[in-house]
Amino acid sequence: MKKKKLIELFIYIIIFIIAIIMLVIHKPKSKQMQVPDIKQMKEMPESDFISIE
Repeated sequence: MKKKKLIELFIYIIIFIIAIIMLVIHKPKSKQMQVPDIKQMKEMPESDFISIE
């Protein structure tokens, strides 16, 4: 019984992660999800990226 519940929990976690990834891909300019674009991160120098943090 415990093993079955663990597998179900694992499946729910995978679905949740996929849902978040889909939201980030489809809504990169959304104000709710403040995720920097990969292109912007690559263009920024490392020193500037560290100073922002």
